[in-house]
Amino acid sequence: MKRVLLIGSGAREHALATTLVRGAGRVKLYCAPGNAGTANIAENLPLPVAGPAEIADLAESRKVDLVVVGPEGPLVEGAADVLRARGIACFGPGAAGARLEGSKAYAKDFLRRHKIPTADYRVFETYPHALSYVIQSRGPCVVKADGLAAGKGVYVVDSAREGEKALHVLMVERTQGEAGLRVVVEERLEGREASLFLVMNGSTAAAFPLAQDFKRLKDGDLGPNTGGMGACVPHPLATPAVRNRIQSKIIEPLLEAFSEARIDYRGLLYVGLMLTEQGPQVLEFNCRFGDPETQPLSLLCGGSWFEALSAAANGESFDLPEPGPGVALCRVIAGATYPEGGGKMVRIEGLESASNVEGVEIFHAGTKALEREIWGGPGRMLSVCATGRDVAEASARLDVATARLAIEGAQWRTDLAERLGEPEPSRRVETRVSRTLEVRPPVRGVRPRPVGARSGGPRPVGARPSGPRSQGFRPAGPRDARSAGPGRPRPARPGDSRGGAPRRPGAPPVTGSRTGSGPRPGARPRPAGPRTTGRPERSGAAGRPDRPARPFSESRAPRSGMGPRRPTSAAGRPPRPGDSRGGPRQPGGRPGGPPRAGGPRRPDRPSGSAPRAGGPRRPDRPSGSAPRTGGPRRPGGPTDRAAFPGSRPRPSGPRPAGGPERRGPGDRPTRSHGSSSAERGPRSGVLPRPPRPAGAPRTGPPRSGPKAGPGGKARRPPARKPAPHRGR
Repeated sequence: MKRVLLIGSGAREHALATTLVRGAGRVKLYCAPGNAGTANIAENLPLPVAGPAEIADLAESRKVDLVVVGPEGPLVEGAADVLRARGIACFGPGAAGARLEGSKAYAKDFLRRHKIPTADYRVFETYPHALSYVIQSRGPCVVKADGLAAGKGVYVVDSAREGEKALHVLMVERTQGEAGLRVVVEERLEGREASLFLVMNGSTAAAFPLAQDFKRLKDGDLGPNTGGMGACVPHPLATPAVRNRIQSKIIEPLLEAFSEARIDYRGLLYVGLMLTEQGPQVLEFNCRFGDPETQPLSLLCGGSWFEALSAAANGESFDLPEPGPGVALCRVIAGATYPEGGGKMVRIEGLESASNVEGVEIFHAGTKALEREIWGGPGRMLSVCATGRDVAEASARLDVATARLAIEGAQWRTDLAERLGEPEPSRRVETRVSRTLEVRPPVRGVRPRPVGARSGGPRPVGARPSGPRSQGFRPAGPRDARSAGPGRPRPARPGDSRGGAPRRPGAPPVTGSRTGSGPRPGARPRPAGPRTTGRPERSGAAGRPDRPARPFSESRAPRSGMGPRRPTSAAGRPPRPGDSRGGPRQPGGRPGGPPRAGGPRRPDRPSGSAPRAGGPRRPDRPSGSAPRTGGPRRPGGPTDRAAFPGSRPRPSGPRPAGGPERRGPGDRPTRSHGSSSAERGPRSGVLPRPPRPAGAPRTGPPRSGPKAGPGGKARRPPARKPAPHRGR
């Protein structure tokens, strides 16, 4: 007899226990901790902490041959690695394989790295960045907690406001603990969900029939996401063509990816799929059996599962039991406060009567046996499953069995048959999280980029879109305002003048013209005069027909009947008084300021430098120093002071040596920087001052600035009172 230890306490574990004990007397089953349903077919063992070490110790104490781990928590922590290190076979992947469920971000990176079809996504670790991205998306998306959240960390949102609430719940309120500190925001795919169960032995994989589950709490796929409120096996859309496409696009690439990543995956791989118009795409991974899909799967695939699971755990070849005919449905009965939790235990009545319905089997979840009565917790309590020849018969049996149950405040879905009978959704898949894109007519001369060609996921937060108007696609709207048609403006064309503004009715057509006023660099010159090639004349400003068009070659010719154009300075404006040589003002200069003094510009002086006032530069003066205002004027140098009304005329010709100092602005005497009075020479009309003997006191008016006082210390003169203001 083989000894098997089953870890878990949900309806999934109850269904697995039923499949393991099929075949009388061959398996001794232990369940830890189990529930009220497993107590009838197995021996429940207490397991306060389901850690890797505790599971291994319990398995050694019972000398089991196989350990089947139901929940994902122990597998992510490495329970399978610890068991195999102690020589105990375990049906479940090691920590490397279980990481696909333990981190949504890692799973998405794994899919992208191995080019397995999946939705586009972004990963965020801070709330402000995630919120900014969701607000900019302006459309439906999916927000997922990165860590384990027992199926309650996924939020399918329809607007930015709902996305903000989901992010606040996960990252600010931290309802899922550390699992929500990092989130994955991905595009929302449209289609029909499917669940793929792959039993793997490290090198090969075998698939159970494709299943469909229902995640939303209420009818019509409304309410919050849950761990699952119902399931159906087989999937209504599981045609041979769909199965073949899943085999070629999903299963085979996954086996190659595991081999390349050197992941020894021995256990069950749950692949959540979305069947879209473009084909199946992977939504998520689980490293264990799904709940509630396992419950109807155990009814449809009869026989013992022990041989297959044991062979896969030991890396041997195996065969899965063949599914029977018909359909199996599952309806989950949950507590009144599910999925939030926090409710109370309630008594379950009518279990025996409901189980007597033909084709119905009930699996226990969060139940306990107290004083010969069954009590259910605030979460999912029961999974009522039924088989039938078709969906209608199985659904009718579910309704009969559910009606015989009496549970205070219980809730369940009643629209499973209606949802399964709906046709396949015809809405197309969104190519971005932010918005749906559609192709528009490309602009001439620009090669359009196909939708979805940009790699690396959606653009970063705050980045500008990469040219939606020049790349040939744009966001879709309720009305295509740029499409051609009566009463609608047409798209911009290269022939439109002034940036593509639409022509008015009656304006001549324009083809091949170019916006701009000057010829293109390197273009062949066009002869003067009107065009004679039959091409239409260039339209006026903004395509206005009320302005006469003129040939392109005459764009800079004088306008007829208006005389020559006013000369303009290099700055693009008419000359003003104070403009030296008619050129532009110097940087920082004020309009109409003093002209540039001195003679014509030297050939070795750059054109953009500041003017130098005064005569030639001294040889000992550095080139970058301030200009000198004194010294003789160069012969023949023109003067610009006549440009100022009322200014005193200055005689032409060179200044005599020792002549009067040049006057600066406002006729105030200016002083050459960096030179002494002896170097400048005496001023006109003033006798030279004899040199002051050494040590003699200084005479004359005080200088500005500090002067020496008693003791040789510099003291500052008293501040002068400002003169009273006198109005004009």
